[in-house]
Amino acid sequence: MQFADRGWLMALWLVPALALLALWARSRRHSALKRLADAGLVPRLTREVSHGRRLAAAILLLAAVSALTLAAARPQFGARLRNVKRRGIDLVVALDVSNSMLAQDFKPSRLQRAKRELVELMGKLKGDRLGLVAFAGKAVPVCPLTLDYDAVNLLLNAVSTETAPEQGTSIADAIRVALGSYVQKETKYKALLVLTDGEDHEGDLDAAAQEARKAGVRIYAVGIGGNVGEPVPVLDPQGRLVGYKKDPSGQMVLSRLDEEPLIRLARATGGQYFRAGQASLELERVASAIDAQEKKDLESGVMSQYQDQFHWFAAAAMALLLLEWLLGERRRGGARATA
Repeated sequence: MQFADRGWLMALWLVPALALLALWARSRRHSALKRLADAGLVPRLTREVSHGRRLAAAILLLAAVSALTLAAARPQFGARLRNVKRRGIDLVVALDVSNSMLAQDFKPSRLQRAKRELVELMGKLKGDRLGLVAFAGKAVPVCPLTLDYDAVNLLLNAVSTETAPEQGTSIADAIRVALGSYVQKETKYKALLVLTDGEDHEGDLDAAAQEARKAGVRIYAVGIGGNVGEPVPVLDPQGRLVGYKKDPSGQMVLSRLDEEPLIRLARATGGQYFRAGQASLELERVASAIDAQEKKDLESGVMSQYQDQFHWFAAAAMALLLLEWLLGERRRGGARATA
């Protein structure tokens, strides 16, 4: 058995909390009776109340809360086999992890904002295989093309400015490393998404763009940053701010978006350029553009699909609540007590 909305399982902590609350209320009730009535009268005042029934009713109520919580978590079992065919493209994401991506004109930083919105992009992709490359002065493959978005998400979360073997910014190297991820014999069904502030310090970008075009790869570039220079934070090993980057003359280094090479790169490969805004990095428009590309069959076969079974737990909860209501607190043949 598995749960589709596991977050609801945290609410099971309410069950022991409610049990403790019921014990506290019972203690308060008895204390109040002892203060208001003579100790010898208390048993006579409460003789119509069945403590066993009251305990059973409390247990039934707690069991009903547990069943409702499990129902909300959408338990699934009883797997069913079905034929599955996926159509999509091969998409590699090249993420700039140079120090300039730590600039905070996009909160909490350019890099963290890009990572966060990439996770949202995965939810919009429709069957595409996804790969990941991190680059600064050199590029490194982080994740090969896969349909397992959970694996990509896990690796993306670990990406930082320490991932690339050297600092700087070489978009050309990122393109060439990404080209090694695709099926080489195909000349379509390929896309490369580059997220960067565009500060290409290594050059050779036009030659790399022509290599991508020849391989049939469309490049979608997203420029992250502002036109006004932003200081580049310097962080200690614990991620705490210790200052800002300075040049050899002691002047503060300011990082700004350089759009021109990114526009040129996108046009050369038949892709598109998008400028990130403060409200959004425009990845939804990127997803629409990718979805418009011609697709291929990426995977077909038999898939085991679990069925929702929450209704059984919801029905059990209703039955328990009805039983608790019918049980009552008074002894058989007696009037309901108000204590």
